[in-house]
Amino acid sequence: MQCNATAPRHCNARAAPLASVSAVWHDEWQMDWNIIIGLIIAGFVLLGLETVLPGMVAGLLGCFCLVLGVGLSFAGGPVAGGATFMAVFALLMVVMYAYFTYFPKSAVGRSVMLNEVNEGASAPAAPSTLVGRQGVMASPAYPTGMASLDGRRVEVVAESGFLESGDAVEVVSVSGTRVVVRPASAANRAL
Repeated sequence: MQCNATAPRHCNARAAPLASVSAVWHDEWQMDWNIIIGLIIAGFVLLGLETVLPGMVAGLLGCFCLVLGVGLSFAGGPVAGGATFMAVFALLMVVMYAYFTYFPKSAVGRSVMLNEVNEGASAPAAPSTLVGRQGVMASPAYPTGMASLDGRRVEVVAESGFLESGDAVEVVSVSGTRVVVRPASAANRAL
C-alpha cells in the first residue's frame, strides 16, 4: 500500500491490518446504554416473575441479564462499570427489602404464600412411652399410614401385611421416628 491523502490510515502496510482491526473492535464493543439499561430492566422483571412462575428459569435468566448488563457497562471504562454495578446493587437491595416487607401482605402474596399451619403427622413421643399404646388407623397402611395414638396423628408402619382405616392397632416398637404397629389382639380392643 502506498501512502496517499485519501487513505491516511494505511500509510504503513504493516500497521494497516492492526489499525483496521482496532477500529472495528472499538466500534463493535462500543458501550450502548440502551442495551445495558434494557438488560437491567429485563433482569429485574424476570426476577419479579420468579415469584409467581415455577422452575427457577425466570430467576436464573434475570440474574444472567443483570450480570450481563453490568458486565457490558464496563466497556465504557471502570468508572462507568463501577457506577452501574453500585446502582444495580443498591436498587437490588431496595427491591429486596420492599419485596420481603410488603409482598407477603399484598393480594398476590397472600394467594401465593402458605398462611396456615400443617396439621399433619407429629413427631412421636419418646419411644418408651409409645410402646404398648393402642390406637386406631386414621388411614390405610400399605404398609405406611397414619394412626391416631392418644389423640395425636402419627405416621406408622405396619409390622406385616396391610391395615385398613379404622383398624385397632398396638405399637410394637419405635426406632427413631419409625413407629411399628400391628393389629391389636381381640382381648386388648378396649377402645
